[in-house]
Amino acid sequence: MQKALQEADVVASNTESSNRERRMVYSNLGLLELDIEELREQGKVDIESATRYLEVLRKAQDACSLGYLKKQPKGFYRLFYFVDEALRIAAVWCYLIDFAVIVTPLSMVTHILFPRMGLANTCRRACGAGCYILSNVNVKREGLTEKTFASTVSLLNFTHASTMDAFILAGVVPCGLYSLAKSELFLIPFFAWILAAYGGIAVNRGDQNQAVKALRSSAERAQRTSSQGSGSCVAMSPEGTRSKSGQLAVFKKGPFYTWEDLQSPIVPMVIFGAFDLYPPGRQMSLPGTVVVRFLPPIMPQEVKATEPAARRKEMSSLLRRKVLLTLQESPNGVGDESPPQTIVEKVKHLGIVGACLGANYTLLRVVTQAGLRRGWSLTSMGLASAGTTIIISGAVYLYNLLLCTPLGGAVPGPAGVSGKGPTSTSMSDGNSTGNKKDN
Repeated sequence: MQKALQEADVVASNTESSNRERRMVYSNLGLLELDIEELREQGKVDIESATRYLEVLRKAQDACSLGYLKKQPKGFYRLFYFVDEALRIAAVWCYLIDFAVIVTPLSMVTHILFPRMGLANTCRRACGAGCYILSNVNVKREGLTEKTFASTVSLLNFTHASTMDAFILAGVVPCGLYSLAKSELFLIPFFAWILAAYGGIAVNRGDQNQAVKALRSSAERAQRTSSQGSGSCVAMSPEGTRSKSGQLAVFKKGPFYTWEDLQSPIVPMVIFGAFDLYPPGRQMSLPGTVVVRFLPPIMPQEVKATEPAARRKEMSSLLRRKVLLTLQESPNGVGDESPPQTIVEKVKHLGIVGACLGANYTLLRVVTQAGLRRGWSLTSMGLASAGTTIIISGAVYLYNLLLCTPLGGAVPGPAGVSGKGPTSTSMSDGNSTGNKKDN
């Protein structure tokens, strides 16, 4: 323990420490914390001593917050960086609008007519991958095998520290994906349309009953997707919200009530480097590399406890230990250690961004000219577009929050889903909606 605390002091006092070093030190402290908690429960360490040790460890963990890319351009290159960031923001939004207006409706109609084609999943992955490619982020996937999502319905628990995580999830998960998201996200035009179409389920953080129904609705949809011949997963972050420090935050209880109801395998997914490139407060990610590592599923049989509260706690500790051990093996060359791009790579990415913006400009001109030939003015077309966007966005929000979730919750639950939903849940981006106390 003393060695781990010394390493934490060294890392915390050195502003040049890489995030990989900080993750490793934080993980060591987190594993010690789990060990002390287990010894306290077994009666091998008295409560007073254990509490004192845990306080020291948590203070040391708080000092190991991650940073983001410190290499900021200077002089003329600063102007180039500003222009590059503005172009990437514009390209991502153009891509999202194209997807929302053109691709999503077509893929949904095709999915309704031919559900076994899996076109909706393909389009969802294309949407997520396109966004991080246009953002100049290289996402590498590790650990994914045929056994990762072999179960009919799995629970995907991912580390959550960046706004980029939503696009990473969409781009790398190969099976049907259903995720809980705070209701505010369903007010964002175009993005909300895509989120609702490809498995997003709105959660009202202030309404606990609605959160329960949303959680049951996600499980039921995942079960229905699996009955159509393809596996699916319900994605949620055990941390409940984005980690402000970039390190693994305290786990909420909600995901483990879900696990208790479903009795499905938990698939841990650890994201390296996303916080470094896209921490809270930034408008666009920095260029770099992110690694997504899938861990082997944790099967319900691995939990030995018999009492429900003890089983939930054991699964929470088991999941946290596996994630912390994985964070000790942080890969090189990700996040703040991302290698600088070559001139060829920069030109190639600029060409992709330019092609996206050029295609959208051409499409806009074609639509505008068609409207002018019909006698419409630019003002009337602009107002009509804005009005249509507002109406559709409002309808999507109301449908998902007020109608879709209650209907899903009213449908008889699938096998493995009890009528007693948990009174807590966590979201892919937002705060947890309360914590049910263990009995």
